[in-house]
Amino acid sequence: MYAFPLVIDCLTCEISLVKLSDIDLNLLIILDAIISERSVTAAGRRVGLSQPATSAALRRLRGIFGDPLLERAGSRWRLTELANQLAEPLREILATLDATINRRFVFDPATSTRRFGIAAADDVSCVLVQRLLERLQHIAPNVRVLVTQPDHETAERLMKRQLDLSIVPDGYRSRGFLTERLYRDSWVVAAWTGNTNIGQNLTREQFLELGHVAISMRPYAFTLVDRALGALSQKLDVQIVCESFGALAMLLRGTSRIALMPARLATRLKDAAELRVLPPPVPVHDLAFAMAWPALHARDDGHTWFRKMIVEVAAGLDDAGGFAEAM
Repeated sequence: MYAFPLVIDCLTCEISLVKLSDIDLNLLIILDAIISERSVTAAGRRVGLSQPATSAALRRLRGIFGDPLLERAGSRWRLTELANQLAEPLREILATLDATINRRFVFDPATSTRRFGIAAADDVSCVLVQRLLERLQHIAPNVRVLVTQPDHETAERLMKRQLDLSIVPDGYRSRGFLTERLYRDSWVVAAWTGNTNIGQNLTREQFLELGHVAISMRPYAFTLVDRALGALSQKLDVQIVCESFGALAMLLRGTSRIALMPARLATRLKDAAELRVLPPPVPVHDLAFAMAWPALHARDDGHTWFRKMIVEVAAGLDDAGGFAEAM
């Protein structure tokens, strides 16, 4: 949120020429909210204005830019081409102003009560975020962290500054986001300890014939097994697909099914979930995770510190992180 007063003169006449002197900061904040929400009512709620006041501001903006900015498309509202083009530079401008005005407030992790939002799947939460929270408890005891599962709205929430960053499979690229690689992991095969269909070793034939439990995480349409095995994944008998590694571990219990699982996570879950961990009998691509965040946070000292903490925690993970550790 931007800590600027919002004062709107609802009777101001429309202005036909775009000049810097025509635009006040309040209008830019409202335009950013309208572009993000695609709704006058929701934009008003976001900046603390009534619907009539927000509509009046939109009329002024339409006059300034000579464009509807927000228009009807059947029963829904949509942004015009110009509004879409304004979205990213407008966010950057406001973020720069915000950082400039608040620069006198030095970020001190020891006393800060700031909340940071992370989108991360449960395997990343168990392996990386848990260790991050351990560290923060000692050096930033009043900092709060919100952890959510990534979904199809994550990118939008990041751009709206409702979340600070996401931790995603390496290779994620999107306009307006910066990324940094964090850590690698390897895959192991997990099975229930009571699974009598598997001997001392898991053969390639067993791997292909036994039923599998696979992970598919929103917003990705593919399963992580698809990425790990490539074309070989088409030969698997995938019987169950779920969105949580915690659920996956429990779904193996009492069955003859198997599953690929990140080795670091298997280390933490194998006793509680009664898992037996085996090396994959087929070639499997390693996992790599990266952190992604909007470029508009580049001048935010608190955000920079938080990313630095995550990078340092990731660097401290055991580089082995593979089958030997999971055993």
